[in-house]
Amino acid sequence: MTPTENGGAPTAIYNVCVTIMWAVPDPRRVDASNKQIRKTDQAHGSRKQVVVMNKLPKIVASAAAVVALVASAGASDYPVTGKFTYDNPTAQGPATDCGGSTMTFGNGTRRDTVGSVPELQNKTARQIGAGEYNVVDTFYNGQTWGSVRYQMRVVDENHVQIDYDKGGSYTLRRCQ
Repeated sequence: MTPTENGGAPTAIYNVCVTIMWAVPDPRRVDASNKQIRKTDQAHGSRKQVVVMNKLPKIVASAAAVVALVASAGASDYPVTGKFTYDNPTAQGPATDCGGSTMTFGNGTRRDTVGSVPELQNKTARQIGAGEYNVVDTFYNGQTWGSVRYQMRVVDENHVQIDYDKGGSYTLRRCQ
């Protein structure tokens, strides 16, 4: 079977089908409870293809469920939510103009307009002191998975300081 013969299914699903087909037992060893499959074999050809196509929806649904569970298993949220600006970070109160460089926290996601990774997922945010947190974010940039570790200090309701473990420190100011 070639990718064009599989009804236009995505290549990943085709590869799963091909891989699973090799794990199906020899049709001569199938017990009497599978007589229907044997009849289908004789009428339509290879038993391996018939079994795979019958089990494919269950396999895809199971894989999707596992991915969803793994993605949400360790997810945490940040100690702050909302949009913060890099501009004029030490000024008092929230910033009225946040059109420049910003970082947004919410729903376990950090979006940053500065740097090479625009979106990161929060893995952990552990409180280590009054208003201080050790944070680990993960990301996937299309080529590699990575993580970023830093300390976040909530200075007040309008200011946050971030100190990256590998160097670099930023103070952010909340947007109105």
